[in-house]
Amino acid sequence: MQEFKESICQVFERSLSESIPSSRPAKAFEFPDGYNLLIDIDRYKIPEVLFNPLFLVTESPEIMPPENSVSLAQLLYNSAMACDTDIRATLLGNIIITGGTSLIQGFGDRILTELQILAPGSRIKINASGNTVERKYASWLGGSILASLGTFHQLWISKKEYDEEGDHVLLIEKRCK
Repeated sequence: MQEFKESICQVFERSLSESIPSSRPAKAFEFPDGYNLLIDIDRYKIPEVLFNPLFLVTESPEIMPPENSVSLAQLLYNSAMACDTDIRATLLGNIIITGGTSLIQGFGDRILTELQILAPGSRIKINASGNTVERKYASWLGGSILASLGTFHQLWISKKEYDEEGDHVLLIEKRCK
């Protein structure tokens, strides 16, 4: 599935609802059993839900995303806006994309385009490693390094703490003083 996602799927430059890339050539994919399939418009539809959660409704009316669903770009923007005004520009200028999904062709460009619409006038920079193996496993590697730190256990939240304080115990300012 990962190979399919990273080699066949492609993010369209703008919302698929605006323009369907039907003129784009299909791509062939060979499944592990040797079966070959040409995939055309569907290679754009699969990742579109990351940028337009309501796209599922137009394609499959029986699937309803949660009503508070937002796009990846909106999530990044909301996260930056939830921070102190002094660091918002720095955050928007230092966005790092990593993981297998970031390897989908056009992923970083689409996030950049949508963030520029959400935050006109802001200097937005998307950073991504050019090394695909590094990019694919960087989040795991970072977690591994974090877990190996001698002080990491001080950041743990016990079940007892969570049961007593609820999700408020997860607030960063309470843990990272």
